[in-house]
Amino acid sequence: MLIEQRHRVEVDFARNLGALHQLLYTRGGVKPVNAAVEELSKLLLLEIAAERFPSLPIGAYGPLGALLDATSVSIEAIKHAFTVVIAHPDLGARLPTGGHQPVWPLDEPFRITRTDVLAEAMRVLHRNRRPHADVTIDPLGTAFDVFLSGKYEHAGGLGTHLTPTTVAMAMARIGLAMLGPTPWTGGTVAADPCCGTGRFLVAIIETLRSHQPTQLTALEWQQLLSAEAFYCSGDEK
Repeated sequence: MLIEQRHRVEVDFARNLGALHQLLYTRGGVKPVNAAVEELSKLLLLEIAAERFPSLPIGAYGPLGALLDATSVSIEAIKHAFTVVIAHPDLGARLPTGGHQPVWPLDEPFRITRTDVLAEAMRVLHRNRRPHADVTIDPLGTAFDVFLSGKYEHAGGLGTHLTPTTVAMAMARIGLAMLGPTPWTGGTVAADPCCGTGRFLVAIIETLRSHQPTQLTALEWQQLLSAEAFYCSGDEK
């Protein structure tokens, strides 16, 4: 039942993302199609940032969480928020050398210029934030499933394929079952050598959360996540 519910949530989310892309491309005038994909990706990053750091100050505009209110959205405030978010060290990639690599160049502009289009996009994204308390989905992976399956112009060849969620979940459960009891708060590390959107890492966390014989306590979860036990391709561990 939970698997069916997760599938329905992901399908609805994918459908909304496809509609959002069309909104940005047609009414928003963000063209070509790949540019609309990039702008939608920027909105997703802002949503992720607002959920993780709602109190992040955005100059004179106030905290980030308050700026994503679709009823009072401001283009200038969101543009400034985007520059702050991409420079945030916890919202980019950590390099093996210990440095920080932002998702976009620090001078990358936010290209949506119509307030009504931005407000509608924000409303759709807010409706999909935490859609069900008992369901964990991979929003970034679902987004790129949508983009790569028909929205992205593959001129020159892209060669990108994302593992379906069901396959990643099955492999995570099998792998963890083969490992047996594992001291996850004692330095154990899980790595995804072909990270992509991190779908396998999401699957491992979800399996630990809901399928372990002995559930981790809230303190153990805090210790596990703060210990940086999950690594993508390119990390040294």
